[in-house]
Amino acid sequence: MRSVAFPVCLFLNVMLFGMCGYMYLLWLQYWHKIWVQKQHEPEYEMSDFRRNEAIIEYDDDPSVQVTRNLLKEEKNKKPPLSFLHRDAYVGEIAATRLNMLKTKTISRLRQALFDESNNIDPELGNPYGVQPKEFKSNHDNLQCDLYSRLKTAKTLRKSDISGRIRDAIPPNDIFSNTTTFNNCAIVTSAGSLHHSNLGTFIDSHDLVLRFNNAPVQNHENDVGTKTTVRILNSQILSKDEFQFLNSSMYKNITLLVWDPSNYSATTQQWIENPEHNFLESYVKYMSKYPTSNFQILDPSVLWLLWDFIQGHTSIKIKPNPPSSGFLGIALLLPYCSTVNVMEYIPSQRATQRCHYYSKKSDPLCTYGVWHPLAAEKLIALAMNTATDNAVFYDGYISIPGYSKLSC
Repeated sequence: MRSVAFPVCLFLNVMLFGMCGYMYLLWLQYWHKIWVQKQHEPEYEMSDFRRNEAIIEYDDDPSVQVTRNLLKEEKNKKPPLSFLHRDAYVGEIAATRLNMLKTKTISRLRQALFDESNNIDPELGNPYGVQPKEFKSNHDNLQCDLYSRLKTAKTLRKSDISGRIRDAIPPNDIFSNTTTFNNCAIVTSAGSLHHSNLGTFIDSHDLVLRFNNAPVQNHENDVGTKTTVRILNSQILSKDEFQFLNSSMYKNITLLVWDPSNYSATTQQWIENPEHNFLESYVKYMSKYPTSNFQILDPSVLWLLWDFIQGHTSIKIKPNPPSSGFLGIALLLPYCSTVNVMEYIPSQRATQRCHYYSKKSDPLCTYGVWHPLAAEKLIALAMNTATDNAVFYDGYISIPGYSKLSC
């Protein structure tokens, strides 16, 4: 009897253990499914897209622990059944987070564009006398259409003007017709470049373009060290606080200065009455460094770009010149195979901080208050060929140069 009882008892125990184990696995699968569903629930309300405050914000105070990588928290969390399909699970969460970030960013830009259009102040009038033209696109491709309207960003030549400024203008264009670059980087001054660690990537480009008085010293890890071209607005030359004639920041590189004219003004009318008195500093600089490649932008370029932006925007944009960032894109497209623009489109590091080198905060720095910035950025995003991961996590867009177009 004992010889029979032992196998029967063993069999019953094995059956009981198997049933309990099976029940346990079913229980784990059930709660794992519930947990995944909760993780995929939207973390925002649709009203978020209609609010005026910035949707994507990160604290800039280093004393506050902030999660800058949207996936870090999710990757560190373990689902109840973490050993089942973990790679697929993490990939699914990553795709969801990326899509949410992209949706929020684009929605915020569109909302800023609508707010800007609805709040154009009629009392301020139209200071530049902008006269929007009937716009008919020549091409479906944005870059092709831009190329058809502005093959190069024209700079002033001696034949364009008269007077003392004429003698100071360099004999050559900013780039020769045969100049080409492979990859070019445009480094914005955005506050989201702070702690970006993009410095090495930026310095790997053949040409690096920067703006105004944005420094590299003490920020090398984020913005690199290389500078080939610097675009300046005319206030950099006209205001003593920028120390234009004495600062090493503006030496031994190519410079391009711009100053807005009236929409319909001739070049000579503008040069006789610029918005900011930058010409005196320009002449002094060229007298001090006569071989410098320091160019003055023909102001008609600004309004050609404005016409292009307005023509591809369904609502009214502000009648003010485009930003230096959009000008930089137009300047480099004829000469670069690819133009990578750093933090022009707000990434996961989006912040109210205006510049990476200062702590001044204002959400309008990112979405625009004077320039038609939101419209510019939406158009630039439409021209982008980089992956969503590169745009919204790494922080740069890629725009193919004119040499890659088949128009």
